[in-house]
Amino acid sequence: MIETRIQGFVKPGFEPVSEAFAGNFERLGEVGAACCIYREGRVVVDLQGGVATPAESNPYAADTLQMVMSSTKGVVAVAAHMLAQEGKLDFDAPVVEYWPEFGAEGKKDIPVRWLFSHRAGLPAIDRRLTIEDVFAWTPVVDGLAAQRPFWEPNSAHGYHVGTYGWLAGEVIRRIVGVSVGEFVARRIAEPLKLDLWIGLPEAMEPRVAPMLAPPPPAPGTPVDIFTARLVDPSTLLHKAFVNPPLPAPVWRPAFSRQGRISSWVTRLATRRDSSSPSRSGPWPARARSAITAWAGRWVLRILAEASRLGT
Repeated sequence: MIETRIQGFVKPGFEPVSEAFAGNFERLGEVGAACCIYREGRVVVDLQGGVATPAESNPYAADTLQMVMSSTKGVVAVAAHMLAQEGKLDFDAPVVEYWPEFGAEGKKDIPVRWLFSHRAGLPAIDRRLTIEDVFAWTPVVDGLAAQRPFWEPNSAHGYHVGTYGWLAGEVIRRIVGVSVGEFVARRIAEPLKLDLWIGLPEAMEPRVAPMLAPPPPAPGTPVDIFTARLVDPSTLLHKAFVNPPLPAPVWRPAFSRQGRISSWVTRLATRRDSSSPSRSGPWPARARSAITAWAGRWVLRILAEASRLGT
């Protein structure tokens, strides 16, 4: 059992939340975390515990910043609804009304609504993109504008894990003339005094707690279908997670050893090994199964490295 100091408070009646929070450290190996809950506009739980980085003793504090991944999709949707409320955006209007180049490859009739509901058929991009393209913004939205949908738009729902921000964000940018991050900062974060950014200022980086990959699973752990498809470069799932690539800085340089390991796993799982041409073909089924199972617990790590390496 690991003893961890928990800071903060809970209002009467919410003590079980504090007990469950502490249990994550004592029994489940949590490193650092925070939990804040509002009820009817009032804070009823505000807890922090553990450390921000395992190699250091700095506590995970109330002002520690954390990458929240796809929670920003909801923030971007709020931004779009603000524009709709002001009469500047019509969710039922075709995207080309705001973004004319989007109409290529039979997409001219797609309404804005389908971009926000994951029904546009654009969860990935065939054109190979780099991390520099991601930071530049325009190459990614140009790739989406030129992309043929992977399925008939609105015929099915498919999670747009990485492209949502560019699809929704470009519509917002075309309307207001600034990036979605700048719009969110001006209209949402600053008025509400939120520590929230889409595009973190460099000065805030010391406050960020890195995301940690979990330990590998035990030998013989069954391979779930999600992981098997995720590491198979022929699947749409793999394409959606790997291209556009994830920014490597998410993981912070301190974990370079894990990065090298996951790079090796990625090459094996995708059946490529640039250092050994004789291994360019499929690996034996047993080896692939073991590699894939081990990789499953390193999913985000693998994707970041795979994106960087171009595998």
